[in-house]
Amino acid sequence: MQLSNQDDMMKRTLYYWSRLFAKQLEKGKGYRTLLPTITINICNFTVLNDLPHYHTTYHLYEDAELKRLRPIGDILEVHFIEMNKFLKAWRGKCSQRTSI
Repeated sequence: MQLSNQDDMMKRTLYYWSRLFAKQLEKGKGYRTLLPTITINICNFTVLNDLPHYHTTYHLYEDAELKRLRPIGDILEVHFIEMNKFLKAWRGKCSQRTSI
């Protein structure tokens, strides 16, 4: 869990993802042996100001058509779970239940 915002979460995430991905490839092995690599970032702060969702997921996409890069579109998967947004949504649902 990342507790403080250093304003580098995207770069930090891709850096750690790339290290995990690269560690898979043993000397002399083919690239076909590489498996999808998933990072899950649980943050105690807002990472994505322009998105209201507390859980966002990212993959590799082609820019114009927004289609996943095939056949490797699932090789990279990045999740962000923003706890402050989650708690706000949860509290909202709890208050709706008590007001009924």
